[in-house]
Amino acid sequence: MIIVTKRSNELDFTKGILITLMVIFHLNDFVNNYIKLTQWTYAFHMSCFLLISGYLLNVNKTKHDFIKTLSSVLYPYIFFETLYLVALSVFGKVIGASNHFSLTISSFIQKIILMPSGTYWYLHTLSICMFIYFFVHQFKFNSFKTTILSGCILYMQHINSRFKLGKYYIFYNTIRLTRMRGKND
Repeated sequence: MIIVTKRSNELDFTKGILITLMVIFHLNDFVNNYIKLTQWTYAFHMSCFLLISGYLLNVNKTKHDFIKTLSSVLYPYIFFETLYLVALSVFGKVIGASNHFSLTISSFIQKIILMPSGTYWYLHTLSICMFIYFFVHQFKFNSFKTTILSGCILYMQHINSRFKLGKYYIFYNTIRLTRMRGKND
């Protein structure tokens, strides 16, 4: 059976604005000339991407199907983060990169699992959010209990990790939206 879903013009428009902001605010000339605007935009634009991703995530799947979905985010993350780290360790000093990386097994594992470098942090964050949301959803709690449990899990991770996980909580504030959307479909 093929399920046809209608695209949301509002979400498409919002994603278009956010993508445009991401591109503009990665241009050094723009960032250097508009420092306050850059700080203001960085305060919300990637959090909005997480919010939209949380809203659109379907956790009403079998474990097998969810693992396939999660793998579609994790495999590209691991592949491209690995390429980035190897290139940074080999060519970082040559090209004058602002961040340096010493390629050892322990530092590589730490970067892949806890502290991503470069531009692939979003896929890392998204995969953790997806996993926690799917895990918590399996308990079939109401929205309030789901939000509280997710928040507690993320807080415990935050305490036990050097990587700041506060941005993940934004993803889970969309649980109520997703649950409401499911009831209205």
